[in-house]
Amino acid sequence: MFKNTYPLFERKKVLKKKMLENLRDYPRDVFHILYQDYSDGILVGCELKVQEPYVCVEPGILYYNKEFYIMNSPERLLYEPTGKEQYIKVRFLEAAGGIEKREAAARIYIDDRPPDKKDELELARFKLQEGARLRDQYTGFYDYATEFDTLILIHAPYASPVKSTVHPQISKAYAASMMKHPVKNFWDSAFCLHCLQEERKDTKRGLCQRGKAAAMDSVTIKDIAKKCGVSVSTVSRAINDYPGISQSTKKRIMEAVRENQFIPNNSARNLRQLEGNSIVVLIKGIDNPFFQPMIGILEKIIRERKYAFILQNVNAQEDEIEVALELIREKKPKGIIFLGGYFYHAEEKIRQLSIPCVIGAVGGMDHTNGAVFSSVHVDDIQESYKIVDYLCRMGHKRIAMLAACRGDRSIGALRLEGYRRALADHGLPIVDELIRYARPDEDVYAMERGYQEANRLLAGGTACTAIYGISDTVAIGACRALKEKGKKIPGDYSIVGFDGLEIATFYIPTITTVRQPVEEMAQEVARILFDTIEKDAPVQHRIFDGELLVRESSDCLSAEW
Repeated sequence: MFKNTYPLFERKKVLKKKMLENLRDYPRDVFHILYQDYSDGILVGCELKVQEPYVCVEPGILYYNKEFYIMNSPERLLYEPTGKEQYIKVRFLEAAGGIEKREAAARIYIDDRPPDKKDELELARFKLQEGARLRDQYTGFYDYATEFDTLILIHAPYASPVKSTVHPQISKAYAASMMKHPVKNFWDSAFCLHCLQEERKDTKRGLCQRGKAAAMDSVTIKDIAKKCGVSVSTVSRAINDYPGISQSTKKRIMEAVRENQFIPNNSARNLRQLEGNSIVVLIKGIDNPFFQPMIGILEKIIRERKYAFILQNVNAQEDEIEVALELIREKKPKGIIFLGGYFYHAEEKIRQLSIPCVIGAVGGMDHTNGAVFSSVHVDDIQESYKIVDYLCRMGHKRIAMLAACRGDRSIGALRLEGYRRALADHGLPIVDELIRYARPDEDVYAMERGYQEANRLLAGGTACTAIYGISDTVAIGACRALKEKGKKIPGDYSIVGFDGLEIATFYIPTITTVRQPVEEMAQEVARILFDTIEKDAPVQHRIFDGELLVRESSDCLSAEW
């Protein structure tokens, strides 16, 4: 059985041994039961503040190896700019004590050795160059993982059931960043709200109301019709206040609706209203960060024009035309926007698409496809040529390219062609070992891919002075690998990317890249599509210029080379 035994202390009352035992056991038992399944990590507090020349660790509680470690007053740690990665750690000491007490202690300190998992826990890490100042303020989610001058909290374990999680500050920053973009999934929104510690009660109440509404939906319109002895269409006319029904019948139906707490299910009606008044965006490569802002802009414009927005992912192996034809049969949309992939299809096949379509940001299209559909894109060959030409003019002669898969026919092929043309125009040979094709099982545009490929490049001893990543994310991954090997950017290697993603601006060093005008391209795609739908405008093709952004990750070739 359950029990709650807690001593009552009163004046002139004899203090018994049993009372002291109860007083001792109560908080200990409560805490051990409450946190019995928790992982090691920070339970509460332990915030880090910079007070030159110290890092101050605020009071808090740690949970480690089923024990609680409490720090009641702040502790200051002297730090120095060494240029090396340093760690703020807690070392758990062996428990000591005698007959009267048992004492488990932990010491906080800073050094340049990674924490020993056997008896240490990381609170933060940082890398500080000489003359720089350490920061404890963060401007956004990516700032929590920036390498220099900032207290990095992302590796600090935060105690939670079963497995450690990240620091709440990071969860909040991630949620705030995510909520800046359209969140289409209810559970994603709920997660963000939970992380932000806002509207918890309202979120819970909303979930309860959804459950209540679902239960009420068990009473159907057919049940109301049967109870009133009328047809389903008569009930529908009464609920929607349509004419053609007597007042007495309407009153009887509405009374039955109230008595049974019937809530009309508007889903089917809304679906019928939306059918034929929607725009489909088909995207090939939805995990490519480049498309995220474009999707958000397109959704905003489409909804402002009073159309339903339907986003459909197309897998790399799928035929986008087949997917589009299926959606036309099911949803009957007014128009389709194709994003990503490449667009080479037989004329008889694409003419089956009987509604207006616009092709945006794809890897290419043949003359036949261009005669049927409008398009908006940058010239990937020319823009790729532009950034490789820049490297050549900086004196680089051996430029590695982290390319797409061998045999790729999308933008990867176009950017590789731009790379080849720029080298040829500068009289430089095409060196096969410098073209690093993605493996079939790799995500071509992922940071992990850039990281692994740069490691393979270094391990193979391939000499080069510059690396061109097929995207900004690949370039950032390559930077990380080079830094881990102690290489200087741009001292030892110049790194460039492609796309102009926001993250490339906040990474250290900032990435030299070609920026695609995403907002203007998305607006033009939408304009052309609605002109075609509403004005029967002819086929249009718009090619935008990219912008070369020279930043910290590239420079002239060192004299040593």
